[in-house]
Amino acid sequence: MTRNHDLRRIADLEPGDHVCCLYEDEREHRAVVAPFLHQGLERGEKVLYIVDAHTAEAVLGYLRDDGLDVEPHLARGQLTIRTSQEAYLQQGVFDPDGMIALLRAETERALAEGYSALRVTGEMSWALRGLAGSERLIEYEAKLNEFFPCSDCVAMCQYDQRAFGPALLLDALYTHPIAAVGTEVYDNVCYVPPAEFLVRGSAAAQLRHLVAQLGERKRAEQALRESQAELSAIYDNAPPLMILVDRERRVHKVNYTAMKFSQRSAEDMIGRRGGEALRCAHSLDDPEGCGFGDSCGTCPVRSIVVETFETGNDHYQVEANLELASREEEVTVLVSTTLLSLAEGQRVLVCIEDITERKRAEEALRESEEHYRTIFESAPIGIFHSTPDGKIISANPVMARILGYESPHELMTVVNRSSVAEALYVHPEKRPPAVDIALGQEEWVVFENEYRRKDGDVITANVLFRAVRNPDGTTGHLEGFIQDISERKRAEEALQKVREDIESRVEQRMQEANGYGLTFRELTVLHLVAAGKADKEIATVLGISHLTVHKHLANILDKMGAASRTEAGVRALREGLLD
Repeated sequence: MTRNHDLRRIADLEPGDHVCCLYEDEREHRAVVAPFLHQGLERGEKVLYIVDAHTAEAVLGYLRDDGLDVEPHLARGQLTIRTSQEAYLQQGVFDPDGMIALLRAETERALAEGYSALRVTGEMSWALRGLAGSERLIEYEAKLNEFFPCSDCVAMCQYDQRAFGPALLLDALYTHPIAAVGTEVYDNVCYVPPAEFLVRGSAAAQLRHLVAQLGERKRAEQALRESQAELSAIYDNAPPLMILVDRERRVHKVNYTAMKFSQRSAEDMIGRRGGEALRCAHSLDDPEGCGFGDSCGTCPVRSIVVETFETGNDHYQVEANLELASREEEVTVLVSTTLLSLAEGQRVLVCIEDITERKRAEEALRESEEHYRTIFESAPIGIFHSTPDGKIISANPVMARILGYESPHELMTVVNRSSVAEALYVHPEKRPPAVDIALGQEEWVVFENEYRRKDGDVITANVLFRAVRNPDGTTGHLEGFIQDISERKRAEEALQKVREDIESRVEQRMQEANGYGLTFRELTVLHLVAAGKADKEIATVLGISHLTVHKHLANILDKMGAASRTEAGVRALREGLLD
C-alpha cells in the first residue's frame, strides 16, 4: 500500500530537467506534449517547439483543444515553433556542441526578455533520415546532461517508438534522467551519467550501470522492507486509533488501538463501515447500516471523512463527541484525516484519539481553579504570591485594601518598580532573614511586621508564608497570607494600660493597709502560702514560672523579716493581712 515515489507528473518538471518522451501513438503524444507546453506558458516561461514529424498547426491544435488561446503567446514571442532544419541542422550538419550553444544562447535571451526560464521540446525523427551528423544524436543527448542541471532550461526529447529501433531507444533511455513512457513520468533508473557514458562507450557504460543497478536494487529492496516493517510497527502500536477506509467508508486496515477501542478483532472490523466497526450507537438506526440513519447526517467523523475524499483536504485533531454502544457515556475524541492515493484506489487514513478522560481532568482542573480563584478573590485576609527577591506575582483585593491601594494591579505596579521590602516594609532589613528561613525549610514562617501603606500610615500585620517548590526541587515562588492586626494591637495596648493603672491603684491602697509594703502579687502569693500550697501549685494557679514564685517568696520574707514561709503565713493571718 505504499505510494510509488518514482512516479512523477508533467507538472513536477522544472528548469534543469531533461526528459525522454517515448510514445506509441498520437493519443499518448498529445497527452504528454499538450500539458508540457501549456504549463510552461502559464508559468511565464518562454516555450520553443521544434517540429519534424508533426506540423506546427497540429501542435497548436493540441493547445487550442486544451482551451488555450495561442495567438497572444505567438504574437509576443513567448511561444515559438521552429523546424528541425532551423534548429538542429542550421549549418546543414548536426553538431552536438553547436546545438548546446544554441540552447544556452536561447536560454539567456529568454531570461533577458523577462521570462522565468526556457522550455524546449523537439521531435527527434529528423535523425532517422541519415542526415550529416545524425549519428552523433546519443552523444548530444549525453552531453545535454552536463548543460541542463545548472541551467534555467527544461527540455523534453520526443521519440516515436513506432519509428525508432530498440537499440537507439535504449540509448535514449540511458541518456535521460527522467523518462515519460506513454502517459506516465518516472525518475529514470536506467540513466547513466555523461562522464561514465561518454568515456566508457555505450555498451560498456550500460553494462557497468546495469550491474551497479543490481546491487542498488537489492539495497533499495532491503531498505524498503525495513521501512515497511518500521512503518507497520508504528501503525500497529500507535497510541491513536487508526483505520484506513475507502469511499464507501468501509474499513481496510486497523491498528491495535482501534481493536481495543471497539472491542473487536481486526477480522471483525475489516469490511464493515467505519461507524459499525467502531460500534457507533447509531450505526444500525437504518436497515442500510452506517451512514444512512437520521443521526448520520450530523455525525462529525463521517462529515470529515467525506469532505477529505471530496476535496483532498486533510483535517487535524477536530474535536467531536460520539455515542458508542459499548460505552455508557458519550466519548470525546480528536479526529484527523489524510487522503492517500494507493495502487488500489484512494483511501482516507482516519486517526482518532480518545480524550474523554483528559476532558474530565481538564474540567475538574477548571472547576478547581475557579474554586481557588473564588477563595482568592473573596478571602477575608490578604493572599499573595511573590518572588524571593521581592516582586509580587499576584495579590488578592483584600491585600491591596490592607495596604491602601485601589486594586491588586495598582499595588503590583507600584511595588514591582522596586521590591516588597523597599516599597512596603517599615524595616526593610527584616525581610531577607525571613525569606532565607522559608527557603531553608518546608514549614510556614510566621512573624509580626510593620508595613507602610500607600497613604504613609504604618500598620502592624501578622505574616504567614512559605516557599513553593518546582517539580525539580528548586524554589518557584513564595505564597502567603497577611492579616492587619493594627486595631487589635491598639486594643491590647489600651487594655494593658488600664490593667497597669488598676494594679497600681490597688497596690497603693494595699501598701497603705499593710506596713510591709507588699505588692498585690506578693499578697496573692502569701495568701496561697498560708493556704498550704507548694511552689509548683502556686506557679500553676497564677500562670507564672517556678522561678518567679521563688522570687516573690524571697521578697515577702525580706519585707516581713520572717525566717520562713510558715512564719510569714502565720503572722499574716494573725495581723489580719489576709481574709
